[in-house]
Amino acid sequence: MIVVVVRSLVYNHEPYLRDTLDGFVMQKTNFKFEVQVHDDASTDNSQAIIKEYAAKYPEIIKPFLEEENQYSKGVNGVMRWGKLNCKYVALCEGDDYWTNQNKLQRQVDFLESHPEYSMCFHDVDIKAEKGREWYDVFGKLEDRDYTGLENMLKWSVPTCSMVMRREMFETRPTNPKFTMGDNVLVLHCSRNGKIRCIPEKMGVYRLTPTSWIGGQSDKVQRYKYISHYLGLIEEFEECRCEKMYDILENQYFQLLAILKREGDKEEFEHIKQEYLTYPGTTHWDKFCSFYIKNSFRSNVKSLLSKNVVHLVRKVKKYKI
Repeated sequence: MIVVVVRSLVYNHEPYLRDTLDGFVMQKTNFKFEVQVHDDASTDNSQAIIKEYAAKYPEIIKPFLEEENQYSKGVNGVMRWGKLNCKYVALCEGDDYWTNQNKLQRQVDFLESHPEYSMCFHDVDIKAEKGREWYDVFGKLEDRDYTGLENMLKWSVPTCSMVMRREMFETRPTNPKFTMGDNVLVLHCSRNGKIRCIPEKMGVYRLTPTSWIGGQSDKVQRYKYISHYLGLIEEFEECRCEKMYDILENQYFQLLAILKREGDKEEFEHIKQEYLTYPGTTHWDKFCSFYIKNSFRSNVKSLLSKNVVHLVRKVKKYKI
């Protein structure tokens, strides 16, 4: 019987993929596990690398290679894998990797001896690739239980460190507004059990220019965050709280500031009306001061980036 299935999403991860696959095949366990690697029609050599490892480690690496990109069609690649036949599910995308050969064994041992826990995770090192600035993504992770809401207010569960019970993965809620999957899983596991952190660093979380966040413009990110948070508020009762509404309001303010600077009046009014009817209490009077400060920061960033000529041309009075 396969005890753990590792699911790994890959798209144009050629520079990092060997680290990821090496982290899988070096695992030492007293149980069977397999790694289902889903490549979403990468345009680099990712599929060739996956085939190489599948040929060398056929009992571990199970490739699922798309011929056409599914994400661009709005299709969730995870949903195309089919039914799971295991007890636990672990996650690690193709740009992150594991550094401890006993990682899976330790997490499975914990869940086996603590049936009240639906998930456990561990600390990781942060590695910033060229084009991204390093920052402390998760903060100091402690040897204690964490809640799903706590993870939303301060991201604390690295995706590459998650191991959960299969039922949690299979019954996770779906909502067309969701644009991310990791914090949905954390909230779902928290709603149906406990979540524990193992404070040892057993993996690496990469910051890359092609990641979900690094590869998109600020404006696109704001649209996706707003959609996702609205979905979370609809689905999870614990997300219907003042702190979550404040986070969502801040996303609306950031998007509105971008639209204002771009001069997109029609879309600005559309998002403004959407904000004025969002689930929390609105504070439209605060947007003016937010916009001025946000625009100032944006212009300073341009100046520090040596875009001085472009900046001078854009200088003007800020009027709402």
